[in-house]
Amino acid sequence: MSSYLDYYEAKIKPCLKNIDVLMKIKNTFSVKEIAKALFIHEEEVKEIILAHNIKKLNRQGFFQIMLKGTSAVCIMFKRELECSSPSAYTMDDIAYIYNISPCDVYVACQKLGLERITAKAVHRVLAQVPLARMGNE
Repeated sequence: MSSYLDYYEAKIKPCLKNIDVLMKIKNTFSVKEIAKALFIHEEEVKEIILAHNIKKLNRQGFFQIMLKGTSAVCIMFKRELECSSPSAYTMDDIAYIYNISPCDVYVACQKLGLERITAKAVHRVLAQVPLARMGNE
């Protein structure tokens, strides 16, 4: 892997696809299924359920747990929602959501001639961010 996009495609995208499939085929979930889908421990799922008084492990409960989870996909999901899923992102939004250096995002956007990043352009920006310079991953 040489870019953040490579990391995203290898680690995050398969997780998102699994969540999408799970949402399409089930209405309720076990603690084990949620933990596996979100790449968190079953104990973490149980702690979140108790701490936030989640009564049902349905789709709503799943996403409540996802908002509180500590895996990379959970954190990205939460940050994406915090940025209000705009039609165009700022460079700071991208750096925050994906936990990458704002400087690297700025350099990538300069290379691509972008001031704001549409949802379609996010992958182009991520392809310009070197993996070795990622935030905390």
